[in-house]
Amino acid sequence: MNIYLVEDEHWSLIELKAQLEVYKKHHTLFTFLDPREAIKKGEETPPDLVITDINMPGISGLQLIEKLQEQNEEAKFIILSVHSDFSYAQQGIKLGVRDYLTKPVEEKALTEAVDEAIKEIHHSRPSFSSEVASNVLFTSKDPVLQQESYEVMYILIGNWKAKDGWPVLTVSPAEILAQFKAGNEKGSFVSLDEQRGLFFTKTAEKVEMEKTVEQIYRRISEEAIVHVAVTEKAKEENWKEVINRLETMLEENRYFGRSTLLFPGQHHRDFELDEEWMMVRRVEASIRSGDYQQAEIIVESLAASLYQRRITFRQLSVFLRNMYYALMFKLQEESKERLHIEKADMETGFLRKVVYQEETAAAIKQLTANFMERLPSEEIAPKQLIPRVLEWIHQEYASSLTFQDFAQKYHVSLSYLSREFKAQTGETFSEYVMKYRVKKAKEYFAQGMTRTIDVGRLVGYEDEKYFRNIFKRVEGISPAQYKRRIQGK
Repeated sequence: MNIYLVEDEHWSLIELKAQLEVYKKHHTLFTFLDPREAIKKGEETPPDLVITDINMPGISGLQLIEKLQEQNEEAKFIILSVHSDFSYAQQGIKLGVRDYLTKPVEEKALTEAVDEAIKEIHHSRPSFSSEVASNVLFTSKDPVLQQESYEVMYILIGNWKAKDGWPVLTVSPAEILAQFKAGNEKGSFVSLDEQRGLFFTKTAEKVEMEKTVEQIYRRISEEAIVHVAVTEKAKEENWKEVINRLETMLEENRYFGRSTLLFPGQHHRDFELDEEWMMVRRVEASIRSGDYQQAEIIVESLAASLYQRRITFRQLSVFLRNMYYALMFKLQEESKERLHIEKADMETGFLRKVVYQEETAAAIKQLTANFMERLPSEEIAPKQLIPRVLEWIHQEYASSLTFQDFAQKYHVSLSYLSREFKAQTGETFSEYVMKYRVKKAKEYFAQGMTRTIDVGRLVGYEDEKYFRNIFKRVEGISPAQYKRRIQGK
């Protein structure tokens, strides 16, 4: 999907682009300072979703929307403006604008609007589920359909339990079917759901059929992670048995983090995971010592190692569940907690949703965080938590930060943690936060932001006067003097 971001103010474009980085994994993000460049780009690559400012020189956001609608009538639009005047929203509504957000735009509000727009675009496009009723195979009385033999191809996009909104393929089920049939008159496509489709045709010559399937597989796998399994339906065989056989093939053999192609009789072997179990032991040691940052690094390496192995989902599931139970048993044994298998199963439920290596790494990180929080306070070394405190400050500096919240989360003494923080950084928690916020404020000024009140809010200070005082205390000059200094360079 092509997403356009149009904003004529440089600093604002940088900030908005950073908030939208998460979408670059599955979509193409184009950014424009000049709306006329967006129109020009739209002639060769029409947008699917446009996020645009209203007030821009040369051409307004509303005029831009009218132009881009000519290039793609189905495009969705989100407009941004410092004005809360409803007249702007009314004009946008007339043009079919989906959302109207006032500046400064909060990241949560923006991502929620984008997520909803993407979901709406996906549902408006043809998908597997719109082609044929999913129960046709089980209800049809057609003797040819039920009694004849067929070559059957099962296609799974992503994962059975992956989140909604999987990227829509440019190749349609009808095109896939036409290629799969390879000239045969008889053949059809049945949708099982939005991510699973079943294609079947009269039995063909095996070598040619496999070549055709490989071509289809390569074509789809260029756009998404796809799992394809092929089998033959024997005469008189029940269709449910055929589907169960195909799903069993994929359940036992589909790869983790990459596409899979399976023909009858193919099996993917399990790997020895001795090195990975050594990493698990290192994760355990890091958690026990309170070094969560090191545990995260090891988890990243663990996920990468599993991915490089070309490991199957089945072996991955077994390994991660065993890892979870092993860590839980060893760590909770020390904390005198009961080992709840049901809770463990619930917390490893993420395995049903992961598709990519990064998602698995993120999920395992969360599990290690859960383990760490369960440890009794005497098991955690506060000095090992300081890197985690710094990371927390760097991520949440614009929010309300209190050292007490962090100490309570990790069950450590506030006074002890405070002493350790100053010993390692040379500053108190408050001093460090104050200086870091001023550092970020200077970066915003350097990017071209001019309003002191806006910069103050971006770094966690709602009161402009208080922010000016803090800035002067740290830098020795006021924000206004600092802006004049950098403008004079």
